[in-house]
Amino acid sequence: MQVAPGIQATEFVERRSQLISNVLKRAQEIDNCPSNHVIVIPGATRSYMSEKIPYVFRQNSDFYYLTGCLEQESLLVLVASRESYRAIMFMRPKDSHSELWDGPRTGRNQTKARTKIKVTISIQVVGDVERVY
Repeated sequence: MQVAPGIQATEFVERRSQLISNVLKRAQEIDNCPSNHVIVIPGATRSYMSEKIPYVFRQNSDFYYLTGCLEQESLLVLVASRESYRAIMFMRPKDSHSELWDGPRTGRNQTKARTKIKVTISIQVVGDVERVY
């Protein structure tokens, strides 16, 4: 399945694996470095010119390179050990009212299929507080 123009989902899986491999390789070179690592890569948030007028959205390059996902306010967490790694994606839930104004959201199930990230968790930002579902 093509996630981004000309790029298959398997390439994004390979990119994440290569990042983990590089982190673990570098960690072995450093004395007393722990064997478990957590890498957190945030997606971009929407910026506004004025109270109601948004700038054209541009995803965080690192986030897009590793996921191919254009969802705003998303978060990729990679948890790695020497044996394996897990990828976890946090993202906003589908919301018909918000999608009416901001455009459609990918949703957890479609994100799993497109990015090959098995664990996706919905988060909702309410003011300054985040709720995890």
